[in-house]
Amino acid sequence: MEHSAVVEKAIAQCSGAFSTLTLYETYLSIDRSQFICDVHELLFRSHPIRKSRIELAEITELGLSASMLLPPLFVVRFAGCAQLTGSILHDAILGNVHMLSFVDNRPFYALYHELETMILARRPPEESADVLATRRPFRSFP
Repeated sequence: MEHSAVVEKAIAQCSGAFSTLTLYETYLSIDRSQFICDVHELLFRSHPIRKSRIELAEITELGLSASMLLPPLFVVRFAGCAQLTGSILHDAILGNVHMLSFVDNRPFYALYHELETMILARRPPEESADVLATRRPFRSFP
C-alpha cells in the first residue's frame, strides 16, 4: 500500500517577533520560535503552544491588539480560542496570536489582505458584497 502525501503550497508567509505566520488554501499556521518557547517556559513555568493550525472556515474575527513598547499582536478569533489576558508576553505565545515584526510589516499586511479575501470568498455573495464595499483594516465576520 503506497501513501501519497499531499503537500500544500503556502500562499503567503510573514515573520514576526516570536513566530512565523503562513497562509495555506484551507488553514492558517502559526509556528513559534523554539528559543522563545524555551525562554517562556523557564521564566513563567508554562508550556506554550509551539505550532497552531487554524482552519479558515472556523475564523470569526481578525484584529490587532496594540502595545506601547512592543509590536502589535495579530489575534485570530474562533469558537473556543484562548482569550487575551492583558499580559503582552503571555498573550504573544497564545495559540491564536502572532506578534508582528519590530521592523517591516509589509509582508503581514499582504498576508492579511489575502486572508480576508479568502474568508470572504467562503461567505454567501450577499454577505461578502457588503463587507467588501466597506472594507476596513480589521473586522468580525458574520
